[in-house]
Amino acid sequence: TNEVPLMWNPPMTGTIPMMATGLTGQPNQHEVDVNAKPRDITATRDLWDLQFAVDLVTVTGAAGNAGAESDGVYVYCTRWASNLIEKFTIDGTFIEEFSIPGVSGLRDLAYDGTYFYGAAASTTVYQMDFNTQTLVSSFTAPTAVRAIAYDEDADGFWGNNWATDLVLFDMAGTTLATIPAPPSMYGAAYDDFTDGGPYLWLFTGTSTGGGCQIEQMEIATGTLTGFSHSVSGDIGGSIAGGLYITNNLVSGTRTIGGTAQGDGAPDTGFGYEISEGGGPPPTGVVPPGLSSFNLYRDGENIANVPYEDQDVNEWVTYVDNNLDPATYMYDVSAVYDLTDYGFPGQFAESAWNGTDIVDVVWGFGLPFYEGWDNG
Repeated sequence: TNEVPLMWNPPMTGTIPMMATGLTGQPNQHEVDVNAKPRDITATRDLWDLQFAVDLVTVTGAAGNAGAESDGVYVYCTRWASNLIEKFTIDGTFIEEFSIPGVSGLRDLAYDGTYFYGAAASTTVYQMDFNTQTLVSSFTAPTAVRAIAYDEDADGFWGNNWATDLVLFDMAGTTLATIPAPPSMYGAAYDDFTDGGPYLWLFTGTSTGGGCQIEQMEIATGTLTGFSHSVSGDIGGSIAGGLYITNNLVSGTRTIGGTAQGDGAPDTGFGYEISEGGGPPPTGVVPPGLSSFNLYRDGENIANVPYEDQDVNEWVTYVDNNLDPATYMYDVSAVYDLTDYGFPGQFAESAWNGTDIVDVVWGFGLPFYEGWDNG
């Protein structure tokens, strides 16, 4: 009989295969700057590779997602009009929804390697532990904070609110530097690795119908360099949300990612490869709760393959038998028991990983019988 032996590795935290979920139109609940006008710029950064684009409305169950940050393993987005924080992976796997007592209305987020920071477009900045889901402390910034980025060289934060001056401040609330009159923006990310830097990357385009883009600003001069990349040009109608830069979210690369608020398209969590590197790849482990794999041939589920505690470097195998000669397309997804994520008794499936194409070219039946009686 004709058979196709198939093999794959279990998923690994930190290097989960990227998969864009279906980007379908959903009702938008974006937050716009009513005083902003669309940016009239031409995108210059056409070399960034889109690493992932996740439909946050489908993954989280609702619109209104705005802020963004990553710890290098998971991605987080905030619901700007509530106290909710959403946690997911870059393949579109929903991990959990949580809130932190005493914190609400978060916009953009920053991460210093241990704690997350954000504000509700006010001067109160929250320091939060997302692992224990607790408020560690809070402090008063010298400006209202919507966009926020952690500057590791200054051990401080760049923050502003729409088009107000960008202010660098520390946790004592001391102003360390000011960049006047940036364009209206929602998110920011600090870049100390690109030649000629350090830079801030600004997520601009905060008015409905005008699209959104990531723009580069030189910190030393406080001026835009002219380098930019259109996010809405890649994912459809959207306006700016939160922004971050992280290492090894995709192994061996630096990712600049964020949340694009839906403006025709749904809210989308996205990431681009901004550079190679990012330090050594993480030592990943199989995510908790992995229970089995769904195997698809030509879009049809043909088997559920149990997970048998294989390590990230060990193969999971399956043999697809009794196939006629033809071309077949195979995909695989992971099935998780959500007990570890606070949903006992529930299971969920990740986005598909693939597609692998297999050509079966042998095994045609002969249209006659040869008994070799005269041989």
